[in-house]
Amino acid sequence: MKEKYLSPRGAMARVKPLLFGTVFGLIISVICLVLLAWILSSGDFSAAFATSMSAVAGALGALVGGFIAARMFGKQGLIMGAATGLVLYLLLLVAALLIAPGEMTLMSLMRLVIMLLASGIGGIIGVSFHKSGARKFR
Repeated sequence: MKEKYLSPRGAMARVKPLLFGTVFGLIISVICLVLLAWILSSGDFSAAFATSMSAVAGALGALVGGFIAARMFGKQGLIMGAATGLVLYLLLLVAALLIAPGEMTLMSLMRLVIMLLASGIGGIIGVSFHKSGARKFR
């Protein structure tokens, strides 16, 4: 059983859903962040509001990414979802540090936890959708 996952073919079966989930999650996160930027530019909002809403945008992207990855893989929803969330978090972190060099804060760690939880939940839901074959939960 373990040989199947250690072979290049078994590894590729995990990488493809992970990449698709990460790409779709990144697209959703970017769309949410653009909408957030538009909302923030039209009003007077605090920095705390912007920070928390950016975490929500990342969580939405992670949820969608985990859902897609787990639905494609068909099993191990929590693991596939969390892996997708971790990759997505690292991509967003690198992008944020390239745009505005700074330091890791407690909010960075909180964003990681939020994205891992959201993507794990998305993965669990994605496997449920995959197993049912329809849009109903079992």
